[in-house]
Parts: sequence; structure tokens; C-alpha cells
Amino acid sequence: MDGLSMFYLLQMDDSEEAANAGDAGELFPEAMNENMNPVAAELQHCRGYFTGASVTDPWLCTLTESEPCHIVRELSVWNEFFSLVRLELKEESPGKFALFPLDNRGIEPDNEHQTHVAFTLVHCLLKDHRCVSTAQFPPWDLSPKYEKLIASGLRACQLLKALRLGRYKPLIADITPAIPFLTGLEEFECGLTESLPGFIEAVCSLITKPSCLGTLSLMNWKTSDTEARLLWGALSENNTLTSLSINSSCLMPGTIEYSRELADYLENNGTLKTLSISACMDGRLDELDLVVNALRRNKTLVNVSLQSFFVDNDAATAIKLYLTENSTVQSFNLEHCLWYEEASGLLHPKYEIEGLDTEPDRIHPWISLLRKNRSLRELRLKLVGFSQAQCMAFFAELAQNCTLDNVIIEDLHIYCLHRSRSAPSLPVDEVLSRCEQLHGIHVSVPEQSDVVWFNAALGALGSFTHLMMLKLEFRFLYNEDIASALREYITQTSVLRDLVLDFRKAGVAINSRRRMWQMSVFQALQQNTSVRKLVVKTGSLTDEEADVLSDLLRSSKAIHDFHIDAPADTVELLGNRLSPSFSDNFTLASLGFPRAEDVPNPGVVCCQRRRPAKFRTCDSRRILRVRQGPQQAVRRSVGARRFESRAEGKGVRIGVRERAGRLDKWCGRA
Repeated sequence: MDGLSMFYLLQMDDSEEAANAGDAGELFPEAMNENMNPVAAELQHCRGYFTGASVTDPWLCTLTESEPCHIVRELSVWNEFFSLVRLELKEESPGKFALFPLDNRGIEPDNEHQTHVAFTLVHCLLKDHRCVSTAQFPPWDLSPKYEKLIASGLRACQLLKALRLGRYKPLIADITPAIPFLTGLEEFECGLTESLPGFIEAVCSLITKPSCLGTLSLMNWKTSDTEARLLWGALSENNTLTSLSINSSCLMPGTIEYSRELADYLENNGTLKTLSISACMDGRLDELDLVVNALRRNKTLVNVSLQSFFVDNDAATAIKLYLTENSTVQSFNLEHCLWYEEASGLLHPKYEIEGLDTEPDRIHPWISLLRKNRSLRELRLKLVGFSQAQCMAFFAELAQNCTLDNVIIEDLHIYCLHRSRSAPSLPVDEVLSRCEQLHGIHVSVPEQSDVVWFNAALGALGSFTHLMMLKLEFRFLYNEDIASALREYITQTSVLRDLVLDFRKAGVAINSRRRMWQMSVFQALQQNTSVRKLVVKTGSLTDEEADVLSDLLRSSKAIHDFHIDAPADTVELLGNRLSPSFSDNFTLASLGFPRAEDVPNPGVVCCQRRRPAKFRTCDSRRILRVRQGPQQAVRRSVGARRFESRAEGKGVRIGVRERAGRLDKWCGRA
């Protein structure tokens, strides 16, 4: 054993001893009892925030090869406690659980004791349950005693498969000594933004040890040159990583060796398939050019993502050469990248842009790669900086490309494809229908004069047999022609899965016009059978609109995920409409509101969060946790049997029947 491993082993032993002895006595002196687990004693008489129920044997994991842990039957009760500290426990796969941060702020505890109990339960879950495979934490601001409690639980969680630590420095500092020994991890992610003593050594020790580690993400971490050298040295010894995400500071931007370590690593590595690099805010203007030239030495990468870089003519040319020469890359994403003219106000004062072309013909490299590259399957670009003519040229070339399966265009509004009125419009359906798995389209028309073209564009959408996501932003007053085309599209489409409706800018000064839009769309959705995820962003709802929307959510057999972004009074209005018979819908799996405290009856509607649905795959897990309360297991089994007739595929039907049988057994009916 080397010195570094021995150092961490000693720290690990000390930490575990403190966690098992000193920590429990310090943190829970009232819980010390010779006949009880000191952590569990604190939970004996605690009751859930909403239902008043208590958890059974929180320190005991009953997972076996044939039966899941008993947590599955009490998941809603565990989440009543976890919601007080912005956490949620989900069943990630049969018998395996994941601890995730809540999307919203959760519920504010009434007193310190409730927080104390919630973190104690988190500690029990991590320390004693073999069924926990993933742990991810929100950006807490905790007292030291809770930091130690979470860290001691993580140190004992040796069967963890994925650990995402976020940016919370005190918690990362406490867990650092245990990192080298989490050799069962398949995914490790840390959002630390600054150096931490011992952290880089711990990560490097984990990387170089024989382990299962396949995904490493240090995207936000800004390293020093010394730390970067240690990291690249460890990466060169690793032969298990298939996905790596780093910050460009790892490339030692302050030295003449910039990107050399990356180039050498990529040339000699034979396992890496996915690489993501994010630029520093104070990065070099030419660093994208250097990074792409380093990428040219690798022949195994399949997915490449470059984020937040400044793009100039040299970088665009380097990308063209890389993609035209490469025969393995199938996905190339430029995310949040800016052309240097647009970024001039964001650049550091030391950068000079004199001597660069003021109006580069920036579209040529992309047209060239569309013509020459035949291995690329996915392309992501941000076209917001292109002129209208350049957008037209790009899409005209895209129409001739028959190899791309997925094109993701950031900030593309369909009106970019619209020529001047003196010239004919580009046939939108002809161009985009060539992309056989189009990710989605954002339709937004800022000018009232373009509504005629907008109407034609909506008509073209009906010909897409693969469009799965559509975002409609209503930024003009109600127009009956467009409303008619939109109703026709929504009622007839059979492939659309995700629909985002943004009414917030639709006739803000004349609320009645916005309401006409909303009522028209809501009524059309009642006849739709394909949309799985619905997001509504609005400034207000009338009583009539709230009735129509609540009826839709209660009766729909297709919508599995609904989110609303609206003021508190609007959310309260919809919540009141949903509460009476909301449990009748066995299909809806996830319901999201901006803030839980805006809902009048959160125990019925919101805070008993339902598990996220798998929108594009039909599987038996979708129907679990559709009803909370004393009879939840009974209702889940009924839901499983109802769903069985709609399940697709023999394997899915068998899985549903097995789960329904287990639920019947747990209810005492088997």
C-alpha cells in the first residue's frame, strides 16, 4: 500500500470511529441508550409532517434478491421528512433508491427538532441501507453538526453507485477522506468551484485504484497548475473512464503547456467515449482552437461537448477540419458558445480583437462539414448570432444531408427561416423532416406582421412524424387563424410528447386576449392522446380556465408530468380545483408547482410528490406511487392491474403483473 492510501486509510478509520462513537454522543446525547441504535432512537416517536405517520425500522434494510426493501411501502412517509431538508427519495430502478434534491425550496420546518429528525433519517438511510445507489445534495447552508452527520453516513455507504456532491464546500471537506475508498462508484460528480486541501489527492487516488468508475465530472472546479498536473497524471493511469467532464482550467491556461496534457491523454486513451469541456470565464480567446486541435489526435471519442467558449474564424476552421477528418464522432455539441463580436463586451480588458475580420463568413465551416462528414449523427449549434441569410444557407444545406439523426439548434426560432416578403419562404417541413429524430422546436414570433407566416409554419408541423418536443411562446394578441391551426395540430398529432406553452407575454395589457389563447389550447388538449409532459407558464387563470385545466389533469390517460409556472393566487386556484378527486387519476406521476407553500392542500396535491414518469418508454414503474395515504399499497396494485392492459410488450406486462402481485402480498391479499 502506498503512502497516500495509508494516509487516507488512517483518516478513514479515525473518521468512522468518530462517526460511530463520538459523533452520536455529541450530536444526539438524548438518544444514547445501551439497548438502541443511538441514531434510530431519535426517530422512535417522530411523526410525518403531513400525515402524522412514522417510519418502520429506519435503520434496517430488508433488501433481498427477490424482495425490495420495506422502504418502498413507506416512501411517501420518508419523503415527508426529507422534504423538510429539500430532499426526495425515488425508486430509480426496482429495489434501488436515489436521493435527489427537490426542484423547489421544499417545506420550511416549524422548528429545529424537525430539521434534526430529517437529517438523522438521511444519516440512517446512507449508513444502514444497501438499497441506496445514488446520492445527490442541494446547496445547503448547514450547521457543522449536520455536515458531520451527512458525511459520516456517506463514509459508511460503500455500495453507492453514483455520488453527486454539488458545490457545498463544508460537506465536501468532510467526505474527502472517504473518497479513495468508494471504489464501487460508477459515477462521481463534484461542482466545487475552488481548491480544497486534500481533495485533488483524494480524487486522484480514486481514479488510479482498480474500480468501476466510468463517469467523472469536475466541470466547475478551477484548478491550479499543480493540481492539473496531478489530475492528468492520474487520468493517464486509468483504464475504466468512459465519460469525462472538466473545466478548461485543467488545461493549465497560464503555461506554455496549454492543452498539451489533453492532447497526450486523448492520443493514448482507448476507453473514453464522451468528453465535455467548459471554458472559464477568464479564459483565452484562442483556447477553443487549441482544444479542437488536441481533439484531432483522438480516434475513439463518440460524443464531444464544448461549452461557453469564444468562437472565431480559426476555431471554426479547426472544427471543420476535425469533423471532416474524423470518422468516430457521432455527437458534436457547441453549447452556449459566443462569436467573438458578440462577446466583445464580456471579454477581459487584456484581450484585443483588432486584426480579426469584422464580418466573417462564419457559416462556411458548418456547410462544409454537412457536405463532407458522414459519421456525425448529432449536431448542436447556437445560431442566434447568425444573420438571416446565413441561417437560410445552413438549413438549405441541412436539407441535403441524409446522415444526421438529431439536430439540436439552440435558440432557434422558426421565424429565422423566413425570407423577406419579396422572396419565397424556405419549405420548413422539407428541411426539418430530414432530421429523423428532431429534438424539438421553439416557435416564437415577436412581430404581429408575421402571424400569417406563423400560421403556415404550424401547418407544416403536422407533417413531422418524429417531432417530440414543441415550445410555443405567445407574444402577440389572439389571432383566430393561428388558434384554429394550433387546435388542429394539437388534436391530430400522435407523436408529440413534450409541450411547453408560454402565455406570459401574450397581450399583457389586454388579459382577455391571453385568456382566449389559453382556453383555446386547453380545450384542444382534452382531445389529445399523445402529450406526456405539459408545462404551462401564465400570468393568471380564470375560474373557467382552471376548471378546464383541472378536468384535463384528472381525466387524461396520457399526461404523466404537469408543471405550472404562475403567481401564487393562480396556483392556489388550480390547487383548489384539483384537490377533491385528484386521486382518481392513476396516470399522472409528477406534479410540479413553483412553490409548495402556494398550494392550499399540499398533503393531497403537491407535497406528496409522485415519481417522475418515463415519457418516451412504456414501463411498469410508471404507475407506482399514484396515490398516497393509508390505502396506498392497495391503490397501487389496482393501478398496476389497470395499467397492464395498456402496457406494450410481453416483458413489460410480466413486470406489471409481478409488481401487482407483490403489492397484493404486502396488502395481505395474496
